[in-house]
Amino acid sequence: MMKEKHRWVLIEVIGDKVSKDELRKAINQKIYELFGTIYGSKITYKIISYDEVSKIGIIRINLDALDMFRTAILFIRNIEGNPVLINDLLVSGTLKALQRKLTKIETWTKRINKEKEKF
Repeated sequence: MMKEKHRWVLIEVIGDKVSKDELRKAINQKIYELFGTIYGSKITYKIISYDEVSKIGIIRINLDALDMFRTAILFIRNIEGNPVLINDLLVSGTLKALQRKLTKIETWTKRINKEKEKF
């Protein structure tokens, strides 16, 4: 049996503060809503880290289900009644490369704060 390949996805939650458990619940709900039980069970992911203050998280996902996962998080519009958007900032083959590129990524939250400072 071959080892399953993974990808690492860097996400940003734009909107109100969301906990790690609320995020996981919303992702699961949207996956099963869009793809049903059969295809939804093929998507195996794990939230490796999520910072509630910066709203940045790293998720490990199996390579075969990457496109379905990215589609599912695209359709999440609210979590626990709070309006949010989930933006996938970067996809990488290794966690080390993702963390190295993390310092160079400009998130939407940083862009919004820069615009507020101008005024």
